Amino acid sequence: MNIAIVGHRGSGKTTLSHMLAGLDSPVHPNGTSTLNYVACQWDNKDVLIWDFPPGFSPETLTFLNDIRCVIVCADGRRVQSTKSCLEALSVMFKGTIVIAVTKYSVFSALLPFYLFDCCHENTCIPAFYTSTGCNLIRSFLINNSSE
Repeated sequence: MNIAIVGHRGSGKTTLSHMLAGLDSPVHPNGTSTLNYVACQWDNKDVLIWDFPPGFSPETLTFLNDIRCVIVCADGRRVQSTKSCLEALSVMFKGTIVIAVTKYSVFSALLPFYLFDCCHENTCIPAFYTSTGCNLIRSFLINNSSE
C-alpha cells in the first residue's frame, strides 16, 4: 500500500511519516526538499509512506497514480493553503484523502470550523489528531485498504 503525506512546510509531514512507520521521529527535521519514503508493515502488508516536499510539482504528481491514500497534514497555521490542497486533491485524486492534525494548539482547535465543507467524492474528509499518536489514523487506513 502506498500512502502520500502532503502539506505545507513545517506542517509535520516527516514526523508523521516516521510515527506511522513506528520509527522515532527526527528531533529537528531539516525540511523535505525531495520525495522520500519509509517502508514498514501493517498487519503483514507492505506499506510505503511517501513524504512529499511542499507543493505539487509535475514530478510528484506522477506518483499520485500509484497512491492509495493521501494524508494532508494541517497544523492550523496556513488554513487557506490546506484548504487549497484539499480542493486540488479532490479534483485530481480518486483514492482516500485524510486530514492529519499534527499539532494541538489554539489554531488547530479551530480547524473543524475552517474545513467543515471540504469533501471528497461526496463525503466529508475524515480528520484525525496525530500530535499524541497515530493509532487511530493507522487503523482507519488498514480498515479502508482493499489490497
